[in-house]
Amino acid sequence: MNAVLPKIKVTVLFFAVLKDATGLKRLEIELERPQTCGQILRGLSDQFVNLSGLLQHCRLAVNGAFVDPSRVLAGGDELALLPPVSGG
Repeated sequence: MNAVLPKIKVTVLFFAVLKDATGLKRLEIELERPQTCGQILRGLSDQFVNLSGLLQHCRLAVNGAFVDPSRVLAGGDELALLPPVSGG
């Protein structure tokens, strides 16, 4: 008998230009299985075409700590997408 695994829920936070491109501050995602931050970014790029050129320049933070795209997300994690800061 196959057991049904609970879905993994993660929250994605958008800042600055990313918030403008999506129209969202946050997005709740339910995953069938664990995914890396990079996989989440690819899915977001497919879902929000305006993000595709922006995401490659973002810093990633999970639960307040900077991570690289290979970081696997767990249930309850909060993935923040931080665009580069510009200014003069």
